[in-house]
Amino acid sequence: MFGLLSTILPVLGSAGFGSFLKIIAGFIEGISQRRAAKEQRRLARDLARSESARRWHAQAFKVDSKSGDYARATRRIIAVIGVLNFSTLTILGVLYPSAELVTFAPAHTLTGVEFLWGLVSIPNDNPVTLTITAGHLPLVGIHTLAMIFGFYFTPGGSK
Repeated sequence: MFGLLSTILPVLGSAGFGSFLKIIAGFIEGISQRRAAKEQRRLARDLARSESARRWHAQAFKVDSKSGDYARATRRIIAVIGVLNFSTLTILGVLYPSAELVTFAPAHTLTGVEFLWGLVSIPNDNPVTLTITAGHLPLVGIHTLAMIFGFYFTPGGSK
């Protein structure tokens, strides 16, 4: 029971962070929509002065429903691809936790640590390549999946 709780509780934080990101995105979208509405009001005043200009703008900036449907379907396909990638990596990490993965060490960790613009330096002899196991992938993957689901399924935006 403790193992189940220790697995579920951190995921709630990831889902909450995904929801928080969605809320921030909705806030930014609201600011953008207010600016767009202000610009549309100004444009409407300008267009009221000239009927021919109004007709031209109505044709030039018309958005059909096909493009909106296409954008929505594209976002959903990208979300499914991302979830499938993370799910596959997480499942492989569960099935083969001792599989070794060889990766490069970050460049800033190879030179050591410097303080006071290089006046004091502590040399570091880290190897260029690191070998890690795939056992950490499920731990990272479950949090990332929860963040994706929290972002994608939190209602927000203009709908």
